[in-house]
Amino acid sequence: LYSSSTTENFIASSSDNNIFIWKYSLSQTANCVYDNEITQETLNCRFNYSSSESNIDLNGKNIESIKRDAFFKFKNLNRLDLGSNNIKSLDKDTFSNQYSLIYLQLSDNKLDSIDSSLFSLNENLKELSLSFNNLKHIPTDLFQYTKQLSILNLEGNSIEDIDVNIFRSVCLKSLNLQKNPVSIYLDQQFNGSCIEVVELMRENVELNQSLLEQTGYVDKENTRYMSLNNKNISSIKLNVFDGFRNLLNFDLSQNKFDSI
Repeated sequence: LYSSSTTENFIASSSDNNIFIWKYSLSQTANCVYDNEITQETLNCRFNYSSSESNIDLNGKNIESIKRDAFFKFKNLNRLDLGSNNIKSLDKDTFSNQYSLIYLQLSDNKLDSIDSSLFSLNENLKELSLSFNNLKHIPTDLFQYTKQLSILNLEGNSIEDIDVNIFRSVCLKSLNLQKNPVSIYLDQQFNGSCIEVVELMRENVELNQSLLEQTGYVDKENTRYMSLNNKNISSIKLNVFDGFRNLLNFDLSQNKFDSI
């Protein structure tokens, strides 16, 4: 007689009408499935994390997906690092049982969208990085319940605009929006908001018609003074100043021109 379970095997034999049963355990790794999805089983089996863990580091493990209930048993989790993987999407309940989560690293993945309720039960979250993903839009209610959030990194995404009301429930010490195609004057929208530092510097900015409009230079006929100093501009589109016939003073200092 032979039977097996996930982690144990049983052998039974008979001798003199008596049945003797021996029970022995196989190593957990013998039953591990080495794929690119994170589940409760792989956390315990492949990475040897127990449900009492407070710190889980899965940085650079080539993870592509996370099962909805993968972290459900990890109620004491304070820090979770999922950076430098290939995660494309997250179920809205992925972190629903992590009430103690303080630090969450999701940078350098392939996320292109986030459900507005993803962090709705992470009220103690203080530091969040979503940098270097493919995000184009941040849901207005994403941080509605993360009132302890103080550091938010959104660097290196594809965010063109962001609603200031997103941060109405939090007082950020640092908001990093560098290397996004946001307006270089977006920081003016944050005046009066509860954000201490807003980082917006863009690299290799092209001075074009759209940029001039963003900076308020739309009245070509009556514009006399134009200041575009220290805007990280590296190139100027041909004919961008056509129509500014009455321009008297023009400041392009402290930019990043190699040549004009």
